[in-house]
Amino acid sequence: MSSTVTVCIPLHNSARWVENVELNVRQLPPSVTEILVSDRTMADNAATVLRSRLADDPRVRVIEERRGCWWPEHCQLLLDEAAGDLVMMLPHDDTPDSAWVTGLVAALDRHPDALLAFGHVTLVDEDGHTPRRWQPSHPAPGLISADQAINLLIEDGAWLGFRGLHRKRAVSDAGLTLATPSRFPRRGYWGVDQLWVFAMALSGGVIYEPEVGVRKRMHANSATAVTGRATPGRREFAAIPVLWRHADRGRVPGTCRLLRAGTRASLRELVRSAYHRAWPSPESTT
Repeated sequence: MSSTVTVCIPLHNSARWVENVELNVRQLPPSVTEILVSDRTMADNAATVLRSRLADDPRVRVIEERRGCWWPEHCQLLLDEAAGDLVMMLPHDDTPDSAWVTGLVAALDRHPDALLAFGHVTLVDEDGHTPRRWQPSHPAPGLISADQAINLLIEDGAWLGFRGLHRKRAVSDAGLTLATPSRFPRRGYWGVDQLWVFAMALSGGVIYEPEVGVRKRMHANSATAVTGRATPGRREFAAIPVLWRHADRGRVPGTCRLLRAGTRASLRELVRSAYHRAWPSPESTT
């Protein structure tokens, strides 16, 4: 029996991207059985317009609710509401390949123990150009090891997996959520998606499938442009212990050499030492 797929499209100030969202929905394959288009801030009429434009697609459910929640909580609400066996987030300003969904489903089929699969991400400016200086680093194809997951996090590449396809039941059972870490102000932390993907990599495995891709637009109001996420700061790495309650709970594979000790301190020291190897302090280089 084939898996059912839910695609979640969170909206916020999305009037500019209505046509892009509609085009993306029209190109989603029949294997996508549910499409959730959701606006929880209702800052404009994008959801209303999309409800009208997509009324002929029975897979689409448009949700309008003025909750004022920040994006991690919005996305978690969608994950909770999704009915599919496999779920993905599709940002309103992304443009995936036509084979994006089917390619990621196939990748998960090849790796039945993996939690998530994602493809190549190309950053595009407002003129449609792809400046080389913006392009993110991707891991080697296939299942990402613990070493690679740590490097991906340190190099600020874990966000690439946020728009991937994951196994809803397995991720939920592992306790992996997009809730904002309590030690950070509700609207002051942008690394939740990175921790979420990193926790999946440690808990069950993440696959990079380079044969499918998505174009992510960099524009004045995009989260990536606003935060300038080229490399994470020390403040973000202070949050690493928070993911332990998500990533472990006794579920980290025993074969994971780096985490064999299975303690909160070992994970914290592991990532801290890797971080300092990447960016040694002035004192350590003198």
